[in-house]
Amino acid sequence: MNSQNQSDNVLRGDWPAFSDEEYQTRLDLAACHHLADLNGFSDIVWNHISARVPGQSNRFLINMFGLRFDEVTASNLVTLDEDCKVVVPPRSADGEILDTSEMNFTGFVIHSAIYNAREDVNCIMHSHPRAGLAVSALTEGFVPMVQDAFQFYGKVAYHEYEGLSVDLDERKRLAASLGDKPVMIMRNHGLLTTGATVAEAYVQMHYLELSCQAQLDIMSMGQPVHLPNEEVMAKAAQQYRKTAPAGTHEWPALIRMLDEIDTTYRN
Repeated sequence: MNSQNQSDNVLRGDWPAFSDEEYQTRLDLAACHHLADLNGFSDIVWNHISARVPGQSNRFLINMFGLRFDEVTASNLVTLDEDCKVVVPPRSADGEILDTSEMNFTGFVIHSAIYNAREDVNCIMHSHPRAGLAVSALTEGFVPMVQDAFQFYGKVAYHEYEGLSVDLDERKRLAASLGDKPVMIMRNHGLLTTGATVAEAYVQMHYLELSCQAQLDIMSMGQPVHLPNEEVMAKAAQQYRKTAPAGTHEWPALIRMLDEIDTTYRN
C-alpha cells in the first residue's frame, strides 16, 4: 500500500468525515513540519506549527507532543479546541489512536492566543532557529539589511520574554504584542510567523530566518553598513505586499521537492 492510499484510508475511512478543506490542510501542515525539519527549524520535539481547522474558528490542528517534525503526518496531528481539549485524537498510519495524555501546553498557550485575537490568521509557526534566536537577544532587534528583509519593514512585532509560556494570562499580552503584524520576534526565545495559509506562514519563516542570518553575517564583519533610506525600504515593502501572498509560487515547488525526498507526511 503506498503512502497516498494509507493517507486516504486513515483520513477518509473510519475517521470523522473530514471536509476536503480539512484534508488538504492536514496534508499541508504535515508537509510544513517536514520542510521545517529539512530547513533547520526543528528543535527535537519542542517547536510547534498549527493550522486552524477550516470552517471551525475555535479549533486548530497542532503537532503531537513527543514527535520530531519529521515524524509528523497528516493523521497524527491533534485537533484542539479553545479549552485545550483534544477533539480529534491523533492516529498512526494504520488507524491506531495515539496517546495524548501529555500535551505541549506552551504550544496551546501561544497558538490559541493568536487564533482568538486574529480571524485573518489560519496558520502559526513558532521556531527557535539559530539566527532568529541570536537576533531576538539583540537590543536593536531585527534590522532589515537586504532585499529579502525589506518585505518585513514595519511589519515586525516584539514580545518580551516572560519565561516558559505556561500562563494562560500571557495570551492577552501575546495577542497585544502581535497586534496586526504578520511576524513577531519573541525576545530571547525565537521567531513566530503567521499566515492566511500554511504556505504563507512557512515561507515567511524561511525569509525571516534568512534575513536574520544576513543581519548577523553583516554585523560580524565589523564594517560600516550601507542601508537604503527609509523611503526606499518602505517602497520595497509595499512592492512585496502588492505581489501574490508569500507561498503562492514557492509552495508547489517545495511540495514537489519534498515528495522527491519523503512522502511519509501524507500518512
